[in-house]
Amino acid sequence: MKSIVLTFVCAVLPTLLAAEIRLPAVISDHMVLQQQADVRLWGEAAPDSKVQIIPSWGKTRHTVTADAEGRWEATIRTPEAGGPYEIVLSDKDGSRTLHDVMSGEVWLCGGQSNMDISFRGLANQPVANAVDEILDSDYPQLRLFRVKRDYSLIPLRDCRGEWAVSDPQSAETFSAVGFLFGRMLHQRMKVPVGMITCAWGGSKVEAWMSRENLLRFAGVRIPDRVDPNRANVTPSVLYNAMLLPISGYTIKGCLFYQGEANITNPEAYRERFPAMVAEWRQLWNADFPFFYVQLAPYGYTNMGWSPDDRQVARFREVQQACLADIPHSGLAATSDIGALHTIHPADKQTLAKRLFYLACADCYGFRGFESRGPTYRAMKIQGDSIALSFDHAPYGISSGGDPIRGFEIAGEDRVFHPAEARIKGRSTVWVHSDAVPEPVAVRYCFTNYFHANLYNNYGLVAYPFRTDDWNE
Repeated sequence: MKSIVLTFVCAVLPTLLAAEIRLPAVISDHMVLQQQADVRLWGEAAPDSKVQIIPSWGKTRHTVTADAEGRWEATIRTPEAGGPYEIVLSDKDGSRTLHDVMSGEVWLCGGQSNMDISFRGLANQPVANAVDEILDSDYPQLRLFRVKRDYSLIPLRDCRGEWAVSDPQSAETFSAVGFLFGRMLHQRMKVPVGMITCAWGGSKVEAWMSRENLLRFAGVRIPDRVDPNRANVTPSVLYNAMLLPISGYTIKGCLFYQGEANITNPEAYRERFPAMVAEWRQLWNADFPFFYVQLAPYGYTNMGWSPDDRQVARFREVQQACLADIPHSGLAATSDIGALHTIHPADKQTLAKRLFYLACADCYGFRGFESRGPTYRAMKIQGDSIALSFDHAPYGISSGGDPIRGFEIAGEDRVFHPAEARIKGRSTVWVHSDAVPEPVAVRYCFTNYFHANLYNNYGLVAYPFRTDDWNE
């Protein structure tokens, strides 16, 4: 009898496998598809077979042919936000159905630990108001997909992960920034929202770029082997294993929080970060908006630096300069929400809001407010003081009545001294120090750690800056 059963299983197994239409992890039950868009679906079926796709929101049947290796892809038009829907996929050998599919807004979250960190926090590094946020996570139309950590020297076609409906259990372990952004978007737009996190703590920008892209830059070496303990800093391996498998899944835009792993070489980052963004957009074949986060203030004493040193100030300056080479981008300031003793500041709520404001203004057409904080525009020497003007502060700049912190001023000797700053008019700041009777340059929060308190009238904090270009 055992022999008969075994013979039967061996005979029917190839037929069962052939009948199975295989889909990548990111295309599954509970997913959100970008609304009113031509979205891409892909998978595997029997070689050379016809694959039929029937979404329940319309009467259109889509038919594509798998290639000789069984791979297929199709483009279908999604309806306006709504659901739930079903999608039936079939070939000559069988069919499968995707259930509880929504049409709405889809965002990708990338980067390292400050993006990846969940409401569980890290050792001695909690996320503020974690319990309150977890309890306020029961949103059936908010869906979460987290790409699980993986690495590979060769490109992979699939990743590990699954779509989950937002509730306390799924939200607890998802990106805190991604969840908070998605919840605000869902509440404001009143549409389904899908958030995809593809991040790994401590990862370098080079890990998220292809081998071909990186070889254009001097000094990059692609290893033949991967040390599992250093996978997050190994060039290309996260790109191959985590990003490529989800590339092409239609998104509205991308949120990105990364850079701490690259702070010792800002000049290289100035070239490679815009190249990474360009490559991601090429992968998706879309010029999606890209909003990223300026590194938060932190003491960096773990690297033997002082909070008053300026190593990371130069890196933040590079992050801001990258805006010029990344079209349709925005930078969320963190000047007032850093932490002296942890590289993972607890306040993810304020940061998520600032990313959300950028999206509201640049992607969803909201008006009547500034989405960016005061940005240095120009300086003018006025006797023993320097007057500074700012963009993105049309109705005023303020410190809430407190003394303005973080300004320094220098003369021709290039020695910076703490300075007094006061606001004149709506949006002009005058900077002065008795120690510098003939000033020529000003710096604002140009150190590793600081706590800024200069805002526009919309409550958005000013970006750090310097008026000089002196090498130190």
